[in-house]
Amino acid sequence: MDSSDKGARVLIVDDEADLRHALSLLVESHGFEIAGEAGSGREAIDMASQDPPDVIVLDYMMPEMDGAEAAERLRSIAPNAKIIAFSAILTDKPEWADAYLNKDRISQIASVIEEATQH
Repeated sequence: MDSSDKGARVLIVDDEADLRHALSLLVESHGFEIAGEAGSGREAIDMASQDPPDVIVLDYMMPEMDGAEAAERLRSIAPNAKIIAFSAILTDKPEWADAYLNKDRISQIASVIEEATQH
């Protein structure tokens, strides 16, 4: 199956495994392909360098490497990927992101991915 058979390939990055899994199910249910699930910025960088995704849903607050630092590194290895900041504490889109989603609005992830990939 090539990438034209499905929607955008999405890498989910969050340090909470249950949240990653829920996001993956939600994203897949809207016709997107899961490129991978990473529990840290470092893991996301490794995954993206091996197989660059179209979209990266990136948690803002993670141990070791926060979303801003991870985004900077991810942009250097996957420059065409759209980065969606995913946070419970941010109130608007940070400079390093192409789009933003508050964790309270997790059900809106598909429309945020669609909007991010249109630009």
